[in-house]
Amino acid sequence: MQSADATLNSKALSHLDQHFIRYVDQGTLPGFLLPVARKGRVAHLTLHGSRNRVAGPPAETDTVWRMHSMTKPVTSVAAPPLSEHGAPDLDAPRGTCRPTSAAP
Repeated sequence: MQSADATLNSKALSHLDQHFIRYVDQGTLPGFLLPVARKGRVAHLTLHGSRNRVAGPPAETDTVWRMHSMTKPVTSVAAPPLSEHGAPDLDAPRGTCRPTSAAP
């Protein structure tokens, strides 16, 4: 699907699509759904491969994907804004707690 928003770089989106298509072609992923949103609307959508390696039905926009080990990505996104407000103190030694009055 082509970008509906002219401010998105279609060459970069194509590169991103090809990156994940390689994973499918190599057998690392069975398939993927890659939406890119801009200003609250889907500006780019790529769907490729199958739902799973065993059954093999094609991936669709309503496919439910199993996600493993999301703790690190979620924490890496959540920690910096929290740190800006003083909690948690990322420089504090492990096992210590620094009281803060700044709550996010």
